[in-house]
Amino acid sequence: MLRARAILGLTGTLAAFALALLLIDWQALLAAFARLSPGIVLVSSLFSIATTLILAIRWATLTAGPSDHPAVQNVHDALVGQVFNLITPAAVGADAYRVAVAGGRDGGRTRALAMLVLERMMGLATYALAFLLAFAVAAREQANQLIDGAAIIFAVTLAVLMGLIMTARHPIWARITLPAMWGESLHDAIGQVRLLPMRRLLAAAALTLVGLASWLLCLGVIAKAIGLVLPAQTIVMIAVVTECARLLPISIQGIGVREVTFASLAAQAGGAAAPAFAACATAYALHLVLGGFVGIAARTLVDYRHPRQMG
Repeated sequence: MLRARAILGLTGTLAAFALALLLIDWQALLAAFARLSPGIVLVSSLFSIATTLILAIRWATLTAGPSDHPAVQNVHDALVGQVFNLITPAAVGADAYRVAVAGGRDGGRTRALAMLVLERMMGLATYALAFLLAFAVAAREQANQLIDGAAIIFAVTLAVLMGLIMTARHPIWARITLPAMWGESLHDAIGQVRLLPMRRLLAAAALTLVGLASWLLCLGVIAKAIGLVLPAQTIVMIAVVTECARLLPISIQGIGVREVTFASLAAQAGGAAAPAFAACATAYALHLVLGGFVGIAARTLVDYRHPRQMG
């Protein structure tokens, strides 16, 4: 199974780059990369690091006990988990790490897994909301059939996700008996979501929105500097679709698929494919590397302050 997925991922990445050869003027691509300055890289790096820190605080907010404040340890777990994203697709490495280390924490792995699913649902709902807001701002003549279709899908997605989250918090779940085979674990997981204080849920939602805004600023700063001439709302819509496309298990780390998706949508919207490809590749590579660096730094700092006993 793992070998088949690896082959599929490699095939998807190679196919995406083959398609890029047809779509992209490589001289224009090199020229776009040449427009990047150290100042632009620094500013976008700050937004990237801010995104990582904000989402780590969101994890601590979700996983703290009902009457506790978000713990520094949980922020640390989220940051260290970023290191595993360097070698696993779709952020599953960070997810697996956070669940694994939660065994001895309050609520255990059940709470961690429940909050992980909730976190993913909130993230996808926020993507959908951002797309729909950008779609509402965009002039109708700038939209195309693909964007119109995506708006319908995101509207349905947002409604379904919000409905699921609200349903999970309904008190009726405490009185429902689920099948014995997997019902107890599911019941416990839903109970964790139901017992999450509303203020904590709203705080996590706000952090999700701020984190997405920070990531879009990281991408937007690079896109503008590199020469992608498109309205901000169009870049937001394209970025959201790209985020969803990169999560598909058809490439290695989303490499190639995300850049081709971003570039092709930018070209359809009236922009140039080369700077779009360059902006997307730069932003994702920078974010991945910086996320790993922050994780390593967090781990090193803890080891320095609390050295392991030898012997």
